[in-house]
Amino acid sequence: LQAAMVASERQLKRRSGEGCAETIAARTAAVAEAEDGLRVGVAASATHETSASVSDTFTARKASRIDSDGSINSINGREIAMLDTSDAEATETDHSSLSRDNHDEDTGCSSFELPFDVRYVVAPMVGASDLAFRLLCRRHGATAAYTEMLFSSRIIKDPEYLRCKLQTCEEDRPLIVQLCATTVDDLVAAGKLVCPKCDAIDINLGCPLPQAAEEGFGAWLLDREHWPMLRSMVRELKSATRIPVFCKIRLLSTVEETVALCETLQAAGCALLAIHGRRRPPLGQHRLFRDTPADLDAIRQVVAAVSIPVLTNGNTQHPSDVAANLSFTKAAGIMCAEGLLRDPRLFEVGHAPSKSASASALLEYLHIASERSPHEISQVRGHVMWMLGKHGSGRRCTWTHLGPFSAEQLRSAIVGAESISELETIVRCTLAP
Repeated sequence: LQAAMVASERQLKRRSGEGCAETIAARTAAVAEAEDGLRVGVAASATHETSASVSDTFTARKASRIDSDGSINSINGREIAMLDTSDAEATETDHSSLSRDNHDEDTGCSSFELPFDVRYVVAPMVGASDLAFRLLCRRHGATAAYTEMLFSSRIIKDPEYLRCKLQTCEEDRPLIVQLCATTVDDLVAAGKLVCPKCDAIDINLGCPLPQAAEEGFGAWLLDREHWPMLRSMVRELKSATRIPVFCKIRLLSTVEETVALCETLQAAGCALLAIHGRRRPPLGQHRLFRDTPADLDAIRQVVAAVSIPVLTNGNTQHPSDVAANLSFTKAAGIMCAEGLLRDPRLFEVGHAPSKSASASALLEYLHIASERSPHEISQVRGHVMWMLGKHGSGRRCTWTHLGPFSAEQLRSAIVGAESISELETIVRCTLAP
């Protein structure tokens, strides 16, 4: 607890200067009163992401990357973390076939011919799809995982960017690398560089952020005028890499239009479609639409209309949602983002969410992160916040688990932590039995 408060004090000093000493002292005294109640051992097991001819179109869409709350909306840096949206070995590996016998009868899903199991998939999340988190989810039921969205242009120009962003290991398979691109040439060049380290490449056609609109990638390529380029992207990437090419999309304005796009991608050689069950929000309003319900009925109709595997994405926050979503949509698999951030054991058979289960998963994640260096401490902080049940942002956020802290103390302690060991101390205090 003392170490946690040191981190909290450090963050408060950064924000307010030495003039906040009285506030710090008051908060320290308040938490000290709770310290006696924490003198019990915390036994928690550490066992566990346009070609040049259309560039003018997107130039006209340039918009401010500053949201109304003043936060920078840039996915090149670390400002946007953990979006649902809503990112060395050869790929000739003998992967398990697509089947989870203990779930097939329950969900009514069909099996499809792919070189690996796509039933339970970790979504691409900017700032949150790090290697340690992927490994944690795999240990608890995930059958495949995406990297965060990677920029094709940066992969080509900056070897260090690729080295930092695409960290993997033998246990991290099957792995899907998600790429965004504004031209076919950039996509193909980047695909050639990443294909030796993954089992499939996904083209990001779902990112709704202003930067995507400005530069011409993600969900802003879903308009029909860009479909010819999408066909070329899929066809040429598949030809150049010789591994499966996936596409992650959003729903279009109508189911009929969505089906037409999916059939276009399928005809071009797309091997799998991951469908985010929400439509592209108006430019700059993506945060207002993140919590709206996903349209699973639209996904169900797309599944019935195409012959390639479809991943359903949306409305999955509890283990019971997983089977219900698959049963309703009849999709080949389910992709989850924020649900896994809050509960990495979401896909685990028989898992019952609880405080002790959260403690076990969070300490397991910190243990994996400590072994998988280099890591970005900002990503680790983010995962701690999600798994402690953070809701909202900034000083207005609330928490499922607070322990002896106030909401502001807990946030300040986590943000001020500079090492995994400090974060572990905070977690143990917060999730003490």
